[in-house]
Amino acid sequence: LVLTADGAIAESLGPLVKPTVIFNYPLLSVLAVAPEEVRTLRRKYEGARCLIYHGSMAEERGVLAAVGAMRYLRDRHPNAKLLLVGQMPESLGVRVRGMLGRLGLDEAVDLVGWVDHSEVGKYLAVSEIGLVPFARTRKFERNIPQKIFEYWAAGLPVVATDLDPIRHFVGQCDGGVLTESNDPFLLAQAISSLLSQPGTAEEMGKRGRVMVEKSWRWERMEADLLAAYRTLNIERV
Repeated sequence: LVLTADGAIAESLGPLVKPTVIFNYPLLSVLAVAPEEVRTLRRKYEGARCLIYHGSMAEERGVLAAVGAMRYLRDRHPNAKLLLVGQMPESLGVRVRGMLGRLGLDEAVDLVGWVDHSEVGKYLAVSEIGLVPFARTRKFERNIPQKIFEYWAAGLPVVATDLDPIRHFVGQCDGGVLTESNDPFLLAQAISSLLSQPGTAEEMGKRGRVMVEKSWRWERMEADLLAAYRTLNIERV
């Protein structure tokens, strides 16, 4: 039995291998949070229109692009605030803090840092848009970012780089806006288009949520995984 986490990896193994694809969709129960925790966080960000990037932090994952986009957003949307939720390597942190000081963005970006996965849901709950500003690399041209499904699970529209794996899912639910690259200016334009049309953004997030509830959740993949295990002829010892 060969398992892969997406179709691109499955295809790369060649015609002689017939893998079972088990997508790394989110477990919805992990994203559930107590209403009081959300209310507390809303008070912290009162008056802000929050954008969120959560997960692993790296330049190729678009962290610097997301920070740079705030430079262009602040004139049209002065209350926009970027939440960077995740562990950041020290060297990248130095560069990000340098950008914040140089561009006067200290109040526009919150370096939340690492939080337990069980706490991610409350940051999603106070946000309006989820970001996937990945660079065009061989890896990201093939792999599906789990965070895109977590954004949709929280009812958020996404702004993402127009990469093949991402385009496939965004196209299926019309759940966000794709940018040609993760250039900060293009990223800011896409974010601004959603902040300027909250009704449209909300409908995109709802469509994403419907697809997650219907198909893109771990509860469905778990059944496929267990079924794949049952095909194995393993003798108990």
